[in-house]
Amino acid sequence: RWIEFSPDGKQQAYIAEIDGKYYVVCEKEESEPYDRVDYLTFSPDGKELAYAAKIDGKWYVVCGKEKSEPYHLVWDITFSPDGNLLAYKANIDGKWYVVCGKEKSEPYHSVWDITFSPDGNLLAYKAEIDGKWYVVCGKEKSAAYDEVRNLTFSPDGKLLAYKAKIDGRWYVVCGKEKSEAYDEVVYLKFSPDGKQLAYIAKVGVKWYVLCGEEMSEAYDNVRYLTFSLDGKKLAYVTIEGNEFWKRIMKVE
Repeated sequence: RWIEFSPDGKQQAYIAEIDGKYYVVCEKEESEPYDRVDYLTFSPDGKELAYAAKIDGKWYVVCGKEKSEPYHLVWDITFSPDGNLLAYKANIDGKWYVVCGKEKSEPYHSVWDITFSPDGNLLAYKAEIDGKWYVVCGKEKSAAYDEVRNLTFSPDGKLLAYKAKIDGRWYVVCGKEKSEAYDEVVYLKFSPDGKQLAYIAKVGVKWYVLCGEEMSEAYDNVRYLTFSLDGKKLAYVTIEGNEFWKRIMKVE
């Protein structure tokens, strides 16, 4: 019913149904019977297999020989890039929690976009509390926003960027810094070395490309942001009337 290969291609896991019960089979090992199984997920190194299993109306997260406490629901099982941590969101009595390793977050109304940093040292997600949205990264929680989108870590994992909506305007938040207000923001992109953040922003009816302290001229529309491998140039495509133009911004 569900087949997954480990990232190294050495193992295959699948869900099998026998007489109304579900089993997880990985190579020659077969799990105990479950009422339902979901989210088959291998660790990046292929050494661990995790999944959600339903037993007598409750959901558990199973990883290797370990099984979590019971939950009402389990979603978004995710391994860290180094495979050392397993994270997921779990529902208990109508509230959502983020579980990472042995730690469990405070309760939230809703949780989305569970994301590990590339080095696996930080876990970030957006959480709803009393109608407002917060970004949680490690032990830190952001200010309250009306909406949050596009959680993006820098390649070195040291910075987290996202766009946040306050009173109908969009801001770009990167680390401790917040941009000016825009009518819309799209396509957050870090340079390969993680030192620069670029994005496309709309002010009125015009679009701009911003990178560090640099701001482009106004265009009718902008698409595609791409850094050179050394991070010193930013390429993008502008639309002016019926014409498409390739543009290059030098990055200091």
